[in-house]
Amino acid sequence: MVGGLVHTRFKGRGCLPFFAWILNPLVVLGGEMAGNYDMIVAAFVFMSVLFLSERRYSVAIGLFAVSVALKFYPLILLPVYLLWGKSNRRRWFILGLAALSGAASYIYWASYYARDFMASFMLPSGNPFVFHPSEVLLTPLRQ
Repeated sequence: MVGGLVHTRFKGRGCLPFFAWILNPLVVLGGEMAGNYDMIVAAFVFMSVLFLSERRYSVAIGLFAVSVALKFYPLILLPVYLLWGKSNRRRWFILGLAALSGAASYIYWASYYARDFMASFMLPSGNPFVFHPSEVLLTPLRQ
């Protein structure tokens, strides 16, 4: 999908380096084995910026909302979206709605997984931002 956008947008220039990176076994297996889906988020951010540059604001903001729903780091680009082109109320409303929908999905996730997240503070990994299901299975219950 992203490769097709690169090919159509840049008329074939830069496709070989793009595919060399995206099909790199280290990138593919590292993302799959570690459960790291940053490549998917980066693809949504890339497509969002691409559609923003083509002045297709509704599609760009929709893709931006999906990327924020998956991870929070695309919010770094929020000022770019706010300052891009001529500002009007409709764009502010749609952008605010996109940011709120992404934040709402994150709050829903946090409410659903808060117990696991808090349990990770007391588990052997020592890192509260890393949760391994094996830690729960191998840690004896404390009473």
